[in-house]
Amino acid sequence: MNKLFYASVLMVLAVVFNAYGDDTASAENNELTAIFGQLKVEQGLASFTQNKHFSFLSTPMRSSGTIKVHQGNIIWQVESPVFSKQVIMGEQIWQLEQQGSNNYLPVVSHSSIENLVKAIFSGEVDQSQWQIALAEQQCLQFKPNDAILAKAISQLEVCLLEDSQHRKVSLIDAQNNLTEIIIHFTRNTLTDDEISEFNVNS
Repeated sequence: MNKLFYASVLMVLAVVFNAYGDDTASAENNELTAIFGQLKVEQGLASFTQNKHFSFLSTPMRSSGTIKVHQGNIIWQVESPVFSKQVIMGEQIWQLEQQGSNNYLPVVSHSSIENLVKAIFSGEVDQSQWQIALAEQQCLQFKPNDAILAKAISQLEVCLLEDSQHRKVSLIDAQNNLTEIIIHFTRNTLTDDEISEFNVNS
């Protein structure tokens, strides 16, 4: 799997989960429901910037690109520094073989990875698969019930910024490297040409 995409997929894992009493849990569930509603995107176009901080580097590794969401499916396209494009359809991830072609290759993945990506980019969260808690105002923490994936991440937060069009993901991986991703939705519709990009290998 492309390293930039792998880092982005991993961002949706977490290991922190807080337990509360019944009264507090009820209030928390109401707030969780409200945030999930703001995260959810039926269709739209977003830009993103990603900064990955390694302990052995003085400056972060930066990448940027676009995200397209359509009917629960996701296109993750890195524009800089190196082009790559992945399409998440159903429970399968497809990677574009080379820029300018329409030939996609299936990426071997764990079924939970597809659900992870959707949780962040489209707001589709299967709460039966995740332990979810409030980190602070407008911020969520996720802990996967999948033990294998949980071993990859030490901490994750997803926060809504300013409004539902902006969100930030902060991830500390098992090697104590910090990845920060800022996502900004610029449109809540896609053109016919953009929707056609979801037709993999057609």
